[in-house]
Amino acid sequence: MFGILESVATPRAGVYSSYEDLIENLNERMEKEGYKIVKSRSHRAYVGGADVPNNGIIRCDLVCNRGGRAYKSEATQRKTTTKKTGCPWKAKAVHRKTLGGWVLTVACDQHNHEPGTPEPPSPEPSDGEDEDAEDSSSELPALGPDTSAAISVAGVSEAAVRLTGDTFNQMKMRSVNGV
Repeated sequence: MFGILESVATPRAGVYSSYEDLIENLNERMEKEGYKIVKSRSHRAYVGGADVPNNGIIRCDLVCNRGGRAYKSEATQRKTTTKKTGCPWKAKAVHRKTLGGWVLTVACDQHNHEPGTPEPPSPEPSDGEDEDAEDSSSELPALGPDTSAAISVAGVSEAAVRLTGDTFNQMKMRSVNGV
């Protein structure tokens, strides 16, 4: 379905002091080229997950966000799509005690898709903007007279229901027809 398009410049070789440093460096390089890397799985030092004390990640398998099998939606109401192309790019980050840090090993540096457009960095709000941003996002637009009428016919409060598309039109038709 998709062939190999190009090889990407592999991040610099070396030992990273922490997993976070390794991921940050890798993401910076890949995002500049238009690719995104995601964690496919991680391995911890002991069984039990993050609940066990001193059970840090010792290995992490990384893949392109377009890796994986594409699927064809068989739904009849909503046709969903996928961005998966089966991209073969993969790497692993391993904590090596003997080297005193994290080592990145790229198993396949080929992508089988065009790079996406790098996303611009999101602006970080200043200290005073944090509170205002939360308040404005929780405010909902005022309801119109038709919507208020439909909600009153249904016998529910405005706070309990927010109608969309077909549901609103069905309730509006019921109130107009007197049903």
